[in-house]
This record gives sequence, C-alpha cells and structure tokens, in this order.
Amino acid sequence: MKSRYEFFADLQIDEWSKRIDSRINKNQNQSYWKIINHIRTTVAIANAYTLRYQESYKLVSIWKNSLEPGLGDVLRRGHSFGKFTWPFVCILLRVREFLKSYISYFLRRLDFSTQGKDNRK
Repeated sequence: MKSRYEFFADLQIDEWSKRIDSRINKNQNQSYWKIINHIRTTVAIANAYTLRYQESYKLVSIWKNSLEPGLGDVLRRGHSFGKFTWPFVCILLRVREFLKSYISYFLRRLDFSTQGKDNRK
C-alpha cells in the first residue's frame, strides 16, 4: 500500500501534462481535464499520505479548485483551516487508510457462513 502512494508522490503532473498538451485534440478537452484532475487529486493525496506536509500543502493550494470530489473535498477543507492543522489532516488520511485496510482484513477472516450450525426448529 505504501509503495503505491510513494510512486504517485514523486509524479510531476505539470511536466507530464505540458508534454501531451500539444497532442490533445480540442474535442477531447473535457475528458482530458477530467483525467488530469483525477491524477492531481491522486498526487495530492499521495503526498499527504506519505507525510510530505509542505509539498502536499503547496499542491493543494495550487490545485484546490480542480481536485475531485470525495477525498479532494477533505483536502480542500483541511487547506481552508491553514498550515497549522495541515499535518493533522495528513495524519487523519493515513489513519483512514490503515483502518480501511485492517477492518477489511478482519472482516474477511470472520466466518459468516451457516455451516456447522444446527438449523432445527
């Protein structure tokens, strides 16, 4: 899980998007920006998850109007509280991912089947 976020945290979206801007057809402009905004949100979340506070805060302040709904809203809300609370937002995102992975792990290990139970009336 951590390596996924580290890969996206090192991604430089602005350099990548400048290289392909000239190749994009004007009719596909809306879908292009939808993809770019999704990648921007992923990069901002990855920087927050890997606890790169200054970099993630800077990216959210630059891209706050183009972040996707969902976790992008969480980043925008955390940015609105200022730099002082930003590390807490990043830590909460990390805790959320840990809880999500551990809760799903334990739920998979529970046996919800009815095998072995006596179903007599």
